[in-house]
Amino acid sequence: MNKSALADVRPSVVLTGEYASKLKHQHQTPQGMRDQLLMCLLLNEKLSVRVISELRASSADQAQRTLVLPSGEEELPLTDETWRTLQAYVQMTTPTGYLLQGSVSNGDLNGSMKDSSIYVRVEHLGQVLGLPGRLTIEACHAYRDPALVIPQARKRAIPALTLSARPSEQAAGADQQGLLSLPAASIDAVMAGLAQLDECLSAIERIRREGDLSMAFEELCLKASGFCASLVAELADLQRVISVLPLHAMLVRLFPHMEEYGSEALLYSLEWCAIASLSEALTAGVPRLAAEDRAYRACEQLALRYLDETQLHAFADKLKSLVVYACMVTQRRIEAG
Repeated sequence: MNKSALADVRPSVVLTGEYASKLKHQHQTPQGMRDQLLMCLLLNEKLSVRVISELRASSADQAQRTLVLPSGEEELPLTDETWRTLQAYVQMTTPTGYLLQGSVSNGDLNGSMKDSSIYVRVEHLGQVLGLPGRLTIEACHAYRDPALVIPQARKRAIPALTLSARPSEQAAGADQQGLLSLPAASIDAVMAGLAQLDECLSAIERIRREGDLSMAFEELCLKASGFCASLVAELADLQRVISVLPLHAMLVRLFPHMEEYGSEALLYSLEWCAIASLSEALTAGVPRLAAEDRAYRACEQLALRYLDETQLHAFADKLKSLVVYACMVTQRRIEAG
């Protein structure tokens, strides 16, 4: 029986406090801090592998010290140890796409950690530590620290913007998390990612010209691929925000208190929802009033995920106005081809 086969039949380890502490204190390198955060999320927060792999860099809510879960509807308060590790990791690695980045052979980080990579990495960290058994995700979840209260996810409240401040001041003064990234944050993230990608592509092209196709060439290609993957979601959010900015600016100018019942990011989402619904209906030949009614119902369902019935009732007239002006914008775009 070969070594890998023997490893497969090793029993899962039962973690002690000493081993858990060592797993949560890795080397102070980008890869080490990534591993440390991974172990904190598993041992302290008991997050599933799927959730961890889907966390974005923007999932960390600095003001609330929480993680916005991938659904966007729940948030998880973090233990002090995990929060400190998260801050140190972000400061050292400045992720712009997925929160937990994958690593290549030289330890550099890029792209994201897939589910399979997390399982393999956890077992590897157990082997490095010399655990008397195989470290599994189940063993991490089964470990209990008597000094910690396992945090529970809670429904996420989207804060309303105050009427005393303009939207631009609110966006500049608060790190608000919404359904879509705020323009400034998205643009900054995309520009940083594009700069890194351009640097990699330049190096790849230089190596191709010189014909030096070594392992360094393969590593550069993997790194560039990781940058591309991390930019896809950022670009998608940015495209949606930019596409509704003309409508958004119009609405804020016509209705100065538009943000009274929802965050600016929620308004971007409602505007995008209205335009998407109207585009589909109008291009299919649905009469304007019926298309507007369909778009209003779609926006209403979206808003109900973040506003209670009382807030939605008070917001109904403004939501109808949003749909009417979105219809005007959509018709102009359809006519322009």
